[in-house]
Amino acid sequence: MCKNTKWSELQNDKDFGLIVNSAVRYSIGRNTYMPGVISDFVTKYISILDNRTLDCIISDITREIEFADGKLPQIELWLELKKTVETEIERRNIIEPLGKEKI
Repeated sequence: MCKNTKWSELQNDKDFGLIVNSAVRYSIGRNTYMPGVISDFVTKYISILDNRTLDCIISDITREIEFADGKLPQIELWLELKKTVETEIERRNIIEPLGKEKI
């Protein structure tokens, strides 16, 4: 990371979500350590990911599970990540109507 770049700048960069979604897409279907790394990253930083990124993660996981006819490598990991992301979106939908701006 550049010396003068702050983490808060990354979360407001429109490309940040694109990079996260690309990492998720790269990892789905792989039977390596990467799915765990990406799942841990998304879970750790879920609060700074925007709704578009989260919706895309859910959509990508759902589509890949359907495409693989339920035989996706590390499917439990992906189902758990999908559940975590869905829970975050539900939490935001409860909080945001109380005056918090949607991300």
